[in-house]
Amino acid sequence: MGGFVVNITMFQEFLGYGNFDNVYWSLTVELAFYLNVAWLFALGLHKKIHICIGTWLFSSGMWAVIVVDSSRENIDWFALLLALDYAPYFAIGILFYIGRNRRWQPSEFALLAVAFVVEYMIASWEGLAVAVSSSILVFAAVSDYLRLITCRFTLWLGAISYSLYLVHRNIGYELLRWLSKLGFDPVTGIVVTIIIIVGLAAGATFWVERPASRLIRSFWIRRTAAVIWQNS
Repeated sequence: MGGFVVNITMFQEFLGYGNFDNVYWSLTVELAFYLNVAWLFALGLHKKIHICIGTWLFSSGMWAVIVVDSSRENIDWFALLLALDYAPYFAIGILFYIGRNRRWQPSEFALLAVAFVVEYMIASWEGLAVAVSSSILVFAAVSDYLRLITCRFTLWLGAISYSLYLVHRNIGYELLRWLSKLGFDPVTGIVVTIIIIVGLAAGATFWVERPASRLIRSFWIRRTAAVIWQNS
């Protein structure tokens, strides 16, 4: 029960607990990224984003050489907090965001190359292959080369993708086992499971995530307006 409650906070790995669902590993990485972005903005360092990216990649590379073990199973708390294991991917994403609406600068190409090198240091050739392949896909997406597969259905899938990611694994496996016990053949069981999981993800997105997001934004807007009024 304690592990389930800690998982709700999404800080389970920081607190030494396992993931309630294996796919929740990414929540720790995402929260670490948000925390780091928050303090960079608070200190105004986001205005020197190239220096921040370079420092982050350097720290990740040094960690890969000095600290990380070959199994990479036991990542220390400091590395979790700074998301050093996935710094190259965040750096690549930030660089693509920066260069999306303008011509890339030489420094950005250099940082992209460093990100690939650091990913190789962390995860060898397999990690490098994934990083390069992912970068090609992101480049194709932001450059409108994937427009042919863009339609209402794929946009809808994109809208529910995060919830789909969170609910697909454990619930999906249990559904497959249950349908198998009921006598469903594997193909039918997979199709029924996909339909149910997609439905659950859509419900979570449009009945939980979206309303909660609107409430949080509304609260933040009212709070910000009140602070501005008090200081005026």
